[in-house]
Amino acid sequence: MVMRFCTMMLLAEKALASSRRYQWPCALIYMDLNDFKQVNDNHGHQAGDKALKAFAQLVAALTRESDIFARLSGDEFVVMMMNADHNRAEQKVSNIRQALTQWNGEKHLPFELSVSFGVVCYQPDRHQSLAELMHAGDQQMYRHKQTFRHKSA
Repeated sequence: MVMRFCTMMLLAEKALASSRRYQWPCALIYMDLNDFKQVNDNHGHQAGDKALKAFAQLVAALTRESDIFARLSGDEFVVMMMNADHNRAEQKVSNIRQALTQWNGEKHLPFELSVSFGVVCYQPDRHQSLAELMHAGDQQMYRHKQTFRHKSA
C-alpha cells in the first residue's frame, strides 16, 4: 500500500524513534523516476498517471508489511525499512530493478520507466531527525541520477 506523505511522516518518525531507542537497524530507499517530465510532455498526463500507479504497485508488491512506503511528490517515492541493514536495502533495490525490467519488457506502455535510487542507513550520530535521513537519501539518489544521465548521454 502506498501511503500519503503525512501518514508516512508520522509512522516514519515513530519507527525512527523505535530504531534509536532499541538500536534496530533502519534503511531508507529514496526513489525518483528518471526523465519523468518527458513522459508527461511526450505521452500525456494520463500515460504519466498510469506509469506512476504501475510503479507504485510494483514497489508495493515487493515491500514487507513492516516497510513504510509512500509517494513523496510528483515522481519521488520512499521506502523506509525497519530492522534492515544496507545489504537488505540493496537487495530490495535489486528486486525493484528486476521487476521494473520485466514490467518494461511486457510493453505495458509505449515507453520504458527507469528509476534512480538513494540508499542510506540510519546512523543516530549522523541523522538527528527523519528530515536529515531523507535528505541523505535524496542526496544519494541525486548522485545516482547524475551517473544515469552521464551514461545516457
